[in-house]
Order: sequence, then structure tokens, then C-alpha cells
Amino acid sequence: MTGASADNASMKRRPLLQVERLSKLFAVSSGLWGKPSFARAVDDVTLHVRHAETLALVGESGCGKTTLGRCILRLIEPTFGRIVFEGKDLSPLSQRQLRPFRKQMQIIFQDPYASLNPRMRIGDIVAEGIRIHRLASGSEVMDRVVAVLDSVGLSRDVIMRYPHEFSAGQRQRVGMARALAVEPSFMVCDEPVSALDVSVRAHILNLLQDLQEKRKIAYLFISHDLGVVRHLSHRTAVMYLGKIVEVGPTDDVFSGPWHPYSRALLSAVPVADPERKQLRMVLEGEVPSPISPPSGCPFHPRCPKNDGVDCVQRMPPLREMPEGVHHRVACWHPEGRTM
Repeated sequence: MTGASADNASMKRRPLLQVERLSKLFAVSSGLWGKPSFARAVDDVTLHVRHAETLALVGESGCGKTTLGRCILRLIEPTFGRIVFEGKDLSPLSQRQLRPFRKQMQIIFQDPYASLNPRMRIGDIVAEGIRIHRLASGSEVMDRVVAVLDSVGLSRDVIMRYPHEFSAGQRQRVGMARALAVEPSFMVCDEPVSALDVSVRAHILNLLQDLQEKRKIAYLFISHDLGVVRHLSHRTAVMYLGKIVEVGPTDDVFSGPWHPYSRALLSAVPVADPERKQLRMVLEGEVPSPISPPSGCPFHPRCPKNDGVDCVQRMPPLREMPEGVHHRVACWHPEGRTM
């Protein structure tokens, strides 16, 4: 094997994105004379995303999913940790040094209206990234805009219109076109269909899958809709109080979750079979505050398997389960019974 061939093979084996021990702390005011305290929105997260795969990130509202996605893109600056994209550590780079990577890493926001400038026409919104990154000039810019709008199911007639003239589903397509216009290899999809009607949601999800197959884009898909996650993702990571507590192939996580929190989360998914009884696991207590998280395992105050010793005193490492392939769980007493 030649040197160039070996390098290409190594690139294919290496994940597209690697996040290593990433944390984000927000300063919280504690009164006029009090010392500042910190909320741990993201706490020591390690994960990776392979080329052309979808990694879903699920968990309760407020667990840190969106903050993690924005930290990965450096839209929010992480407090600690490393972000390695295509073998390059992005963590120490300045905003100017990050610019070449911006076109490779894009985001689809949850609110398709708030994420679009109401004073800009659709053509200019989609063309903005093309012009910034100098991917085309002159009449070629609009040619690319028309092509990318067509790829998301919008005609060239929309170019001169404004965001308020469209439905939520159409605005989300515009947001997708804006992200796709710079030909990214990785996209954060932050609840991209949660604000849409069910019928429109199906169209957007199918469009995301088609675009992934055609363009080989990798997704970090943030969602609380577990039905959508099971349909769309290759792997699923479960997040609780800023930490990843379980990650593995989606089929494995859904059919045999090891972490008690994952089991409780999945037990709430409705089953479309009146003959099948679903055992619902109801968690007691409230989610702890990220300002003063519990010691040991963050889930132990609500966990039915809390042993009062290890669970309270030590944080369990994210370790691979012997019966699972690339299935890792952060729990001192995991169980993998089929649900």
C-alpha cells in the first residue's frame, strides 16, 4: 500500500468527529456578596461520530443536549475538553482560524422562523454562506442557490420572497438549504422537526435521510421524540444531567437498554399495539440541579438500583458491556434484559 493509500484508509477508519471530556459551565449569580457558583450544563462528555452516520442524542428537557451540540460547533465556547474534527483539534483555534471548518460543520435550528433573518430574501439567506466562503461568484452564486433549493423540494420562485410568507415546514426547508449550500460533511440537527405538524415532519425526516445517502453527511440528531430517533439514527446516546449515561447501536439501546434511566425513558414510548402491554417505569423525585449535582452517579437519587455505597460515592465510568457490541453504559449495576 502506498503512503497516500494508507493515509486515505486511516482517514476512513478514524471518526469524523471526536469529542473528548467536553464540559460547559455557566456562571450563576448567587447574590450581591455571595461567591459565584456554576451550573454544569455539559459535564465531561466523550463521544464520536463516524462518516455518514447519524448519532442521536436523547434525554429530558434541560439535560444539556442543545448546549453540547452548540459547544461542538463552537457557537458556545466550551469550558474544558477537546473537539477533534477530521483529525484537527478545533479547541485552541481562534474564530478566524475556525472559518475554513465552518463550512464543513453546520446546524439546523429547532425554530425555523427565529433562525431566519426576516429582513432578508430567501435567495440571499441561502447565498450568504456561499459568498462568505467564496464557493462561487457572479451568476454562479444564484445557480448554486437554485440547485440547493431544488434539493430540498423548493422551486426557484421562492428566491425573492421573505421568511414570513412560508409555512413552518417550508421555512425549515430553507434552513436546511442554507446549511447544505456550503456542502458540509457534518450537521447538528437540533430538534429539527419538533415544531412541525406530523405530516410535514415525515417529509423533513425523509429528506434528511435522502440527503445523507446522496451527500454522505454525518448528523448529530438532537431529539426528545424517541420514535423519530429509532427510525432515523444508527447509534443513540442517552444524556442525563449533562452526562452521557449510555451509548450504543440504536437497535440495541431500544431493545435492551442497560442503564435504569434509559429503561425509564424508553418505557414511556407509546406502543402501537393494543394487545401488547407496556410496563411503564415511573421515576420518583425531581431532576437534581446542575448547580449542585449529586455526588457519585448523577442518577442515584432517582434510581431504583441505588446501593447507597458506590452509587453515592463514585461516578461510574462509561464502560463497554460484555454482551453488547460497542455498547457502553455508565452504571454500577447495569442490566440488559430485553424490554
